[in-house]
Amino acid sequence: MREVKFRARLDKQSFPNSYNKGWVYGFVSKYEGDWCIDTYGNDGSFVRDNQFLQIDGETIGQYTGLDDKKGKELFFNDVINIYLEKKKFGEYVFKNSLVSKLGHLVSLYNLIHDNGASFEIIGNRFENPELLEGSTCNS
Repeated sequence: MREVKFRARLDKQSFPNSYNKGWVYGFVSKYEGDWCIDTYGNDGSFVRDNQFLQIDGETIGQYTGLDDKKGKELFFNDVINIYLEKKKFGEYVFKNSLVSKLGHLVSLYNLIHDNGASFEIIGNRFENPELLEGSTCNS
């Protein structure tokens, strides 16, 4: 069974100096209409137990349970390169269990398990929107 965890950026209005300084990881919930995250450290312990940080709900991404060929965790809205037999297969964005290249949806799980594909995370749609130019996955 895969680990259930999320990542998001801190809310821009609540944390204007920290918005572009990376991601926070933890468990996501909605409190009084605002998206919040209860964060935890690298060892799995909570950084601020029972203290939720307000996050930008548009940037929430769930861990897929998959790691790329370098061991980096794949989250929803990450942009990846897919390789089949050590040749670059294309550039895709991971969204809703599917990957898309210019409107062509394929199952990443099927590519990996049925065809022996590997992938490498090259960015995400929030920090690297230029990677999605011409794609149907930029919304």
